[in-house]
Amino acid sequence: MAAGNNKTRCITCDKEKRTVRCEGCLQLFCYDHLTDHRQELNKQLDHIQLNRDVFRQTLNEQMNHPQVHLLVKQINTWELDSIKIIQQTANECRQLLIEHRNEHFNQIEASLNKLTDELRDIRQENDFNEIDLHQFNEKLKKLAEELDKLSNFSFQQDPAPLIYKVSVALASDCVISPKTINNNTKWKHNGSTIAGGYGEGSQSNQLYWPYGIYVDEEDQMIYVADYGNDRIVKWKHGAYYGQVVAGGNGR
Repeated sequence: MAAGNNKTRCITCDKEKRTVRCEGCLQLFCYDHLTDHRQELNKQLDHIQLNRDVFRQTLNEQMNHPQVHLLVKQINTWELDSIKIIQQTANECRQLLIEHRNEHFNQIEASLNKLTDELRDIRQENDFNEIDLHQFNEKLKKLAEELDKLSNFSFQQDPAPLIYKVSVALASDCVISPKTINNNTKWKHNGSTIAGGYGEGSQSNQLYWPYGIYVDEEDQMIYVADYGNDRIVKWKHGAYYGQVVAGGNGR
């Protein structure tokens, strides 16, 4: 009787035997099937290690990905082009300012020389009166006003950007353009799942290492780069399952 009380049912063979409880899954196994259970766990561990090795290889490949060098080259080109545009615009503004200044000074100097000649002539002839003096004062006043116009030059900036800002975003980033956000927008405190949410896997309602997302605003479609499953999955708004639109058959 005492021996019989020590027997329970094995989860695998469903026979009453002496069993051992697995601390991981908390299931009871007889001695024979406990060994099988451990072997299965070892296989799963081997699979994880294999995936780790594959991921390590992928990581090494990505670290030397030619796309990075291409992006750096594009950034360098943008930098040189931007500097060229800025320098060209600055040179044009400087040249225009100098030309306008010289033309303005030359006109004033020519008028001043003419006035100087008139003053010399009228003094030599000693033939002038109050009316002539008033006219000379008015001419000097106008020359002073013309000279003051040079100080009215100002540095102005066009509201349109001369150089457009660039940025680099990871494929996993979801970029929201500022023009799509209204000032009166009220944000929800809690988010909602729009794709996946049923654990890792390759089923139509699962994702595995998703690495990018794109939202088509027109048809409310969500496209997910399901990196771990080597596929692109399309999710309709409010759908519980996705649809493979590219890949899904291995790398």
